[in-house]
Amino acid sequence: MRIRIIGALLALVLAVAGTIAVVLYVRDADVRAADGAALASVYVVETTVPAGTPGEEIGDYIRVVRLAANAIQPDHVTALRDLEGLVATVELLPGDQLVEGRFADPADLAAQGDVLVPDGMQEVTLALPVEQVVGGAVRGGSSVGVVVTFLGAESTVTQFALDDVLVTRVQAGDNFDPAATEEDTAPVATIMVTLALATADVERLVFAAELQQNNAAGIWLTLQPESTDTSGSRPVTGDAYFG
Repeated sequence: MRIRIIGALLALVLAVAGTIAVVLYVRDADVRAADGAALASVYVVETTVPAGTPGEEIGDYIRVVRLAANAIQPDHVTALRDLEGLVATVELLPGDQLVEGRFADPADLAAQGDVLVPDGMQEVTLALPVEQVVGGAVRGGSSVGVVVTFLGAESTVTQFALDDVLVTRVQAGDNFDPAATEEDTAPVATIMVTLALATADVERLVFAAELQQNNAAGIWLTLQPESTDTSGSRPVTGDAYFG
């Protein structure tokens, strides 16, 4: 009888110990899970971001969500201001986390010969004399202004036509002047500048280029750094030149 009682007591003790061990294990598992599931805010793409999208516009494509810390990529973007001056190097799809590695400085891309054309824009090329392309200082990735002069029969007018235009490619070239004599056959140095423009601006630029080829217009590019002040532009004519 005493042996049975002792055996029952031992069984009870073992059962209690086992229960305690299970409870402790579960509690530890909950702690471990909680550590991995700590939530943090992260930017996630909501609508597709085209390659070449400026960082300043990225807020239109994203939303903030709360994710488990162990599910957040280590190089995720923590502040949208960090993307200012950068562009998306690849297309970003809905559900993608916003990570720094998918953005780059346009100048760095240009140095690699790879300037992304912003979504919705198209490229068009101008052949201009060196002196009308800031002496050849324009490079892929540069931002330029386009100044156009129209040489009318009664009056001539000059004004900025476009500002902050992205240059995607620059190539050197030589054109021979068809009016040159046999004694004067030296080539006229030109620079081929490819610009990224919206449809309406392509039409305006081509219109001016056609007139330039017929000596009825002139096109000049200006190099525009970020600090450029584009205010104050006005048509300049002979009558208003000193006004």
